[in-house]
Amino acid sequence: MTLERQSKFKTWLTKQGAIVLDPTNEYELVRFRTENGVSVVYTGKRGITFTGESEEAYERFKDGKSWKTVSRRRKQLRAKKARLAARDGKRCFAHGEKMNFDDLTIEHLLNFSHGGSDHESNLALVCKPCGTQLGNLPITKKIELMQKLRRNYLESLNV
Repeated sequence: MTLERQSKFKTWLTKQGAIVLDPTNEYELVRFRTENGVSVVYTGKRGITFTGESEEAYERFKDGKSWKTVSRRRKQLRAKKARLAARDGKRCFAHGEKMNFDDLTIEHLLNFSHGGSDHESNLALVCKPCGTQLGNLPITKKIELMQKLRRNYLESLNV
């Protein structure tokens, strides 16, 4: 990788949201940080080697494409959402309608502000409109609202 190419890659990385860091030794061509950690492009006897997200980023750079890191947190959240869907089915926990996976969001039954946690036993999938209505209500109010939403949904099916 030429010095000019390194410079262009570093500029591109910055535009993609990465933080370019100073190299820590003579073998590091490019070192950068994203929310997933530090990635490095090295040069040595074996040629160019990559760590972390650096190879994917470099390939996108070479192809003239944009690149967005996917945070570990988002990957973990999607996996948790999939486990909840496997447990409860792909339906809104609040009103009961079957939904597309991407139309569901994770709802805390007992919110953090009321002493809840991120444990899966405290989580359910709801559609976005129901999630907005449930908001930060105390759990007793959430249960009342969910019963009302479910009743209304079931009544609409009998029409």
